[in-house]
Amino acid sequence: MTTSTSEDKTTTEELKEAIVDDEQPIDKKVPGAAFSVVTLSYLVVLIIAMAVLGFLFWWFGAESPPNGTV
Repeated sequence: MTTSTSEDKTTTEELKEAIVDDEQPIDKKVPGAAFSVVTLSYLVVLIIAMAVLGFLFWWFGAESPPNGTV
């Protein structure tokens, strides 16, 4: 396996290595990575919570009103 310099690596590769690297904090290896990891984590949690809430509304949903009424 050949070693490559940080210039040859993509941001995704550097991020993967920085997450498992104990020698350097993730912010030092990939600037802005901690912000994006936290932001994406919050978005994933929000999407899952909204999906669960939507499923619960669908499962226990109220009866539809009769035609012609709102």
